[in-house]
Amino acid sequence: MSVLLSLETSTQMCSVALHKEGNLLSYSSFMMEKSHSKVILPLIDNILKDASLSKTDIQAVAVAKGPG
Repeated sequence: MSVLLSLETSTQMCSVALHKEGNLLSYSSFMMEKSHSKVILPLIDNILKDASLSKTDIQAVAVAKGPG
């Protein structure tokens, strides 16, 4: 079981996703300019809950390369 947490914060859209063996398990996003730090942790908690997983299930983290 390979669980990947993907994060995108380089644009106005803050988004997080969970993938397991290449399949999307859960996704959430929020439009908020320059304040992603306020919403990213709750978004992560929500998708973990939605997928019935915990933080310890995450095996890798992918972060988008962007201007921010």
